[in-house]
Amino acid sequence: MRLEASLLAAAYCACGLVREEPAVRRTRPAAAGLRVGTLLCDVYDYYCTLVPEPAISFEHAVFLAECLRAGEPLTVRRCAKCHGLMVLERFPIRRRWCDHCLPPKGARSARGA
Repeated sequence: MRLEASLLAAAYCACGLVREEPAVRRTRPAAAGLRVGTLLCDVYDYYCTLVPEPAISFEHAVFLAECLRAGEPLTVRRCAKCHGLMVLERFPIRRRWCDHCLPPKGARSARGA
């Protein structure tokens, strides 16, 4: 699920729906509603072409986008190792690496877990 959320977040960032830096709660102009809605649909369609059996529904993808746009309670960060985008809680305690870079359980150190 985290991998799929990160894939959606990367697509949101690529099309300008979400920013990588921490967001401050902002209001959206009414005219942006149609553009944002179209982008959300396009990103979800793209996600469905990449993930044959998506675990995230369209409604949850929209909710994820709204959380990331507001910066609460989730945010987008870069992995400390590969610099890929990942979705994290706004104030993660120790998470620095994405699921791909995370060392095996026995090899984890306190710094990277």
